[in-house]
Amino acid sequence: SDLGWFNTDPAGVEHTGVMVAMHMASQILGAWQSGIRDFDLQVAYDGLKKMMTTPPQKYEGGGTVGVENLVPYMKYGYIPAGKGTVSNTMEYAYDDWCLGQMAKVLGKTDDFKWFDERSNNWCNLFDPKSGFMRPKDEHGNWIEPFDPYHTPGFTEGNAFNYSWFVPHNPDKLIGMVGKDRFVSRLDKAMEQSAHANFNAAGDNFSAFPINHGNETSMEVAYLFNWAGVPHLTQKWVRAIQEQYYGTTPYDAYPGDEDLGQMSSWFVMSAIGLFQMDGGCSEKPYYELASPRYPKITIRLDGKYNRGETFVIEAPGASKENKYIQSVTLNGKPVNGFKIPQEEVLKGGKIVVEMGKEAKVSHH
Repeated sequence: SDLGWFNTDPAGVEHTGVMVAMHMASQILGAWQSGIRDFDLQVAYDGLKKMMTTPPQKYEGGGTVGVENLVPYMKYGYIPAGKGTVSNTMEYAYDDWCLGQMAKVLGKTDDFKWFDERSNNWCNLFDPKSGFMRPKDEHGNWIEPFDPYHTPGFTEGNAFNYSWFVPHNPDKLIGMVGKDRFVSRLDKAMEQSAHANFNAAGDNFSAFPINHGNETSMEVAYLFNWAGVPHLTQKWVRAIQEQYYGTTPYDAYPGDEDLGQMSSWFVMSAIGLFQMDGGCSEKPYYELASPRYPKITIRLDGKYNRGETFVIEAPGASKENKYIQSVTLNGKPVNGFKIPQEEVLKGGKIVVEMGKEAKVSHH
């Protein structure tokens, strides 16, 4: 608060800005929406809004404060090639959505509408013909030639990796690509990346369509849920657990553990719960995957007005029995792939019957 800016990848007193975007918005709002409210959300919002509306500035301690490519993002509705990356447009759009949701919580209707509209800026770099996110110049022309593996303009990734990254609106993304094309492309991408254990070894970020070793690919297996084929989420989430993760000092996390991101994904996926949007929506929810263990007991923190425990029972869960057959939450059938976060936090029990055969949805 003394500085007036949120820290951007600080190293000592320097603000390095080494990575893209400003995802502390999702961390702060996700905590608030889960009942952790022993801080001033208004103060946090004011600081975050400043980050996403004020041009970056040089900092006397070294580096830059603010959001690196914000000026072209605000001018064009995307970041043109040569002025930044497609990656930043995609990730700024998610941050805008998070800020919009925060504004909504605070009753700031005009701010909510403004940020919510700007959260669609990713659409400006979507090419309907190819179905990929692509770089444009400042006049709105696509950069040619285009190769989803090797065309530059992406941070630690390629067009394949980033074209899945709309965590705040997967329904719209799937609709714009076309559901059949989306499912087919993503399934083939998983099959191709499985040959490399879902990892871009040696930081060869352009080699594969899916790189679980980097954050922007870590939600992709859950997109099958949204496309109406949840059995493929169950299949590929388990495959990533089996192939990507190891148990020795040499293969535990082949990619970048990045503040616990890799292990957090594993823990949440192993218990069969995930949040595509970071738990930042007005009514947060958990998406269902494939519980790895027959019984899991989560002890809840009573400090935040929660229940005592949330129990996940998965009768028959095993390496072979990875497909969900049926789900009940506190004795009531669950239809679909989501359960309300509030039901988890107040405590209770979910029973996920598991089996060897996939229950195929005809999307």
